[in-house]
Amino acid sequence: VRNSSLFTRANYEINEDWSTYMNASVARVESFGRYAPVPATVFIPPNTPNNRTNAPVFLRHRFDSLGNRDNFVDSQVYEFLVGFEGRIGNFDVDFGARRNEFKFIELGRNYLVIPIAEQFIARGDYNIFNPRANPANVLNSMKVTINREAAFEIEELYATANVDLFEMNGGVAGLAFGAEYRDEFYQDLYDSLSEGGVVGGSAGNSAAGGRSVGAAYAEALFP
Repeated sequence: VRNSSLFTRANYEINEDWSTYMNASVARVESFGRYAPVPATVFIPPNTPNNRTNAPVFLRHRFDSLGNRDNFVDSQVYEFLVGFEGRIGNFDVDFGARRNEFKFIELGRNYLVIPIAEQFIARGDYNIFNPRANPANVLNSMKVTINREAAFEIEELYATANVDLFEMNGGVAGLAFGAEYRDEFYQDLYDSLSEGGVVGGSAGNSAAGGRSVGAAYAEALFP
């Protein structure tokens, strides 16, 4: 696993009443995982080179000759925020905009296409009794490189304000209110073979969507 990140913050005083601020960050994680060769259940028809019986067989077989499954993952997170703080009349205000983005990419090697494996086993091109004796062109034709790409994005606007109203026995009465609006987008995309459910040693299906969210609040304090 390899991790790297960077965070920056800046603040600038425009005048006695106003200032602006900015936050920015980026983080990246790269990882590698190695897993045992694909285990899969395959159908073998009767009276075929790998099944001399008169009955169909379902075989649980580890396709060791394909090699270990190697997965490479690269994920990145970005955030950027810019805002202003100041005073309008008797109101203290704070408003700004923010953007967050997450990206995820995964690549997996040496996975199995089950329908091709079943076809090769039925024809006898793949020998289940001596897997390591199978020719390279047969093994390579059964293998697939899978991929997954995901993203999540948020774009947001926000504003808050508060004001002192009058003195009370317990302190100063005050009023605060604010609003926020954001757009969210999500997607998680798999390769077409994984979507079709024909890849041994992997699973998943694509999804995507988005929504818009708005919120507002008000709060009064009378001590």
